[in-house]
Amino acid sequence: RTVAVDRGVVVEILRDLKAGASEEGSTGNGIRGSFREPPELGPSNMFVNPGASSPADLQASIRQGIRISALGRIPPLRDPDTPFAVPFSGRWIQSGRTEAPLAGGYLAGTLREILTEVEAAGSDFTFTHRRGSFGSPSLLVRRAPVRAS
Repeated sequence: RTVAVDRGVVVEILRDLKAGASEEGSTGNGIRGSFREPPELGPSNMFVNPGASSPADLQASIRQGIRISALGRIPPLRDPDTPFAVPFSGRWIQSGRTEAPLAGGYLAGTLREILTEVEAAGSDFTFTHRRGSFGSPSLLVRRAPVRAS
């Protein structure tokens, strides 16, 4: 088990054997898409611990913001300061209420920027499977780096 982020602070960078050879050793985070592919850096089972609040309670606390309901594929990130831009769709939130649909936006920035802005985690924990298992509850992010397309 490698704790990568603790309370919004990056405490460990994931490393496979190749990355670990030149740094502080491997954290055992090598994956393969199939037996035909060489191992590459990536988590096999990564998750964000759930919190106690329901998604409805998180949304009710938002004065003005965006609820992202669909997020595009996140590219491989070599470290927490690797910049990325991922398309998303969702809805505007005004005074805790769901408003107009929103599409064509991008979540853009670095993982460090986003994780340091997480204010709360919901209780609705789910896993998805994309070259490994990833799990997360709803996250309330104070200021997310978003931009229009």
